[in-house]
Amino acid sequence: MAGAGCLLTRRGLGRMSAALASSAALAACAGPGAGATPGGEGNRGAALKGEIKLSVWGALYEDELYTANYIPEFQRQYPEVKVEFIRPAGNYREFLEVSHAGGVAPDVMRQGATEAGHYVRNNMNVPLDDYLKRDKLNREDFYPHHWPHLTYNGKTYGVPQDTNLQGAYVNRALFAEAGLKQPDESYSFEQLVQDARRLTKRNAAGTQQYALAVGYGIGMFYPLVFAQGGTVWKDAEKREIQLASEPFLKAAEFYKRSLVEPGYIPRPETVTERGGVVKMFYNGEAAILFDGTHRAPFTLKEAPDVDWVAVPFLGFGGTKKTTAGFPYWAVWSQSKLPDVAFRMLYHMQSGEGPIKYWQLLWVAPPANRSAVKSPAFKQVPGMPGHIPALKDEREWQDKCAWTAWCLDRSEKPGGVIETEHISRWGPIIGTETGARVARIFAQTDTVQAKPALEEAVAAINGYIKQNT
Repeated sequence: MAGAGCLLTRRGLGRMSAALASSAALAACAGPGAGATPGGEGNRGAALKGEIKLSVWGALYEDELYTANYIPEFQRQYPEVKVEFIRPAGNYREFLEVSHAGGVAPDVMRQGATEAGHYVRNNMNVPLDDYLKRDKLNREDFYPHHWPHLTYNGKTYGVPQDTNLQGAYVNRALFAEAGLKQPDESYSFEQLVQDARRLTKRNAAGTQQYALAVGYGIGMFYPLVFAQGGTVWKDAEKREIQLASEPFLKAAEFYKRSLVEPGYIPRPETVTERGGVVKMFYNGEAAILFDGTHRAPFTLKEAPDVDWVAVPFLGFGGTKKTTAGFPYWAVWSQSKLPDVAFRMLYHMQSGEGPIKYWQLLWVAPPANRSAVKSPAFKQVPGMPGHIPALKDEREWQDKCAWTAWCLDRSEKPGGVIETEHISRWGPIIGTETGARVARIFAQTDTVQAKPALEEAVAAINGYIKQNT
């Protein structure tokens, strides 16, 4: 496949920098999307023809959605179009940067919202507003939390695919065994603290079962910060981060004093020793796991003996918040066939496209309201050999209904879904906070939350200042 296997060495990155700079300069002269105005031979109503490339990242089994469904269906509708499917090896962002610099990027690109600003600033994506208007792709059909991350200077640079929400996976059997009520959408951190003693089991060998398993990182604080009315950024332009503000320190203190120090959550060292939080949940070593919607089909497949349900992220201080991320589709700014590329995008993200995505994969609910609210959203046959089916509506209620609950409330003022944390600085934020957050809760080599987070803030803001 063209472009596959683009792994970069340090020497390769060095050689690439000049090419990227040159490419960015040329693109800047032309402006984003130069030469990609809707019209001409590719106009809707005219016969589409030519060859385009479509690239994705994700699990290998997802390829079947595109190679056996989306692409053949599109090519049957437009027989003079050929779509080459690309799954690059190695780092996906580097693949897109290198192929863009070399003038050979895919015409249709699946990208992540955290990096949307990066791609737009490097003139990699074409503005889609004229296409959206021409082909009547209804913006109002998409949940509103997507568009702010795809809109720059009044122009739209992508079409959202899904919403990956953070939720709570609950071992129902362990709650029943402890004589506790099964959590639902009203479950809170405060209730967890009350339940935690009965959910935690210890013997002479140590703790065998914990109330909660959580991946240690800055993301564990976000829902609690948002529940307090806090923000990740000081400014709308996202040029100054504030991870050491009072809401963050309160969230860290709550975790540490109420859950970690009493032994209701495994410390980072224990998580590592036991193979990670997901494995602990699968093994019955944790009654609750925090994870995204994508965890649901894998839990059903990889832990068939676990009796579990999924519920919205826990409330904090009387307020329910959760975080979300999402992928989206973009059209390359230098595509020779932007009309064909957008029609491929339109095919995947309108009509039956979003429902097919959900029914085959059910890793995250579609970005389209109409798909989530349709009866077909409760019918999940899965992908034979890869993704299990949901047997009936009761199973769907146990494992998927919480996503619709959150999405429904995202349309109201003060909704539960927050995406303010999404920015193009995601990689440096992760690098500077990962080890520091883990050390706040470690058994040994510990640090205090305030100085640890202040160090991270200084490093991140310094990096942002140098790169803007």
